[in-house]
Order: sequence, then structure tokens, then C-alpha cells
Amino acid sequence: WAWRELAELRALEGKHSEAETAYRTAAELEPDEASNDGLKAFLLRCADKRDASLPWLERSVERSGDYLWGWREIIDLHLVRGRANEAEAAARRGLVAIPDSAPLLGLLAESLRRQGRHAEALVPIASALEQAPLVPQLHALKAELLAEQSEYDAALPSARKAASLDASPEYQALLAQVLVAAGQLDEGGELATRLIAGPQPLLPLFELQAVLAERHDDHPEALRWCDRGLVA
Repeated sequence: WAWRELAELRALEGKHSEAETAYRTAAELEPDEASNDGLKAFLLRCADKRDASLPWLERSVERSGDYLWGWREIIDLHLVRGRANEAEAAARRGLVAIPDSAPLLGLLAESLRRQGRHAEALVPIASALEQAPLVPQLHALKAELLAEQSEYDAALPSARKAASLDASPEYQALLAQVLVAAGQLDEGGELATRLIAGPQPLLPLFELQAVLAERHDDHPEALRWCDRGLVA
């Protein structure tokens, strides 16, 4: 394990040659260890060669079906490359090996979402939340799935839950967006105003402020927010 840890640290430092040496030592000491293949994939990712990591990731989960990190990386790589169908297939394979895995269920839902299959995606999200009810990302994904189907009132409890579990700007901004979409302009506007006054306001907040100004028939103010968003 020490050599694997050293390889990860060197890769994160950008010392790829030293990372490769540490990896090779770990692989020689434990040649049948599935995490060695995952480590090689990690090194390739750190070296901006992520596409080359896929065969190593596939081999890692073939060696050890319950290697969750390997499955997550495979699915995420497909999603990043716009291959939602392949991400879905990988997620389903992973769930055969690790049934009821909340992370894999969440990734399956995301892969279905990317294909426009929102209603289907709500099924694995419900299962994931049964396994991990305190993961804000899952509540946020459920809120987004519902909101993207214009079910804003139904999305609101999930958006509130995500924001209550994690105070990070992303979840707070999601709550503000769903509040406004659900017609709760005062609460949503107050939250958006607080968030946009922060040190690094998220771009969607500028759009949200423009929408709020337009809802109040203040078109010049809406344009000002659009201009601010373009500058940001």
C-alpha cells in the first residue's frame, strides 16, 4: 500500500516519472492486486491521458468486481466524453457486481438523464436515497430531474434538503433557482441576492437575477444583470 500511496502523491505533484516507478514497484510486489490497475488509470488521468486509462479500469473491475472506484471512474469517463449509453451500460454492470450501491445508482440516474430519460432516472435515484439519505448530491439530482420536467413544486423539497445538508454555493444556488421557478420569488430572490454578494458568485445566479428583474417588468435591470454575467 505504501508504494501505491507514494505513486498517487507523486502523480498529484506532477512528478509522473517518479509516480510510474512507485506504481511499478507496487505491481511487482502484489501482481494480482486489482487496485494496481486502478492506480495506473489514476496516473494516466493525472498525466492528461485519461482516455488511455479505460482498459486499465476495465481490467481492475474484471479482477475485482466490488472495486467501486474503478466502476465510478469508468462511468464518469464515459459521461465526460458524452457517451451516455456506454455510461448506462457500465453502471448496470457495476450494479450487478455491487447491488444497491448508492454511488452507482446515482451515476445510473445521471446517465439516463443525459439521454433525456428523466422519468426512468427517478427510479435509481429513489433507490439511492434509500441507501444514502444524507448525501446532498442525490437530493440535488432528484431536484434537477424534476425541475427539468417542469415539476417545480415537486422538486422543491429535494432542493431544500440538499441545501440543508450542504451549505456550499452550488446547492444554495439550485435552491434559489427552484424557488423562483416554483413562483416563490421573494424567498428565491432574497437567497440569490445573498449568494451573488459572495466572493465568487456562480454564473447561473446572474441569469436568475435577470429573470427576477424581468418578472418584475424591470427590463433595464434585467439587461444590466445580463451584462454583469457576461463580464463575470
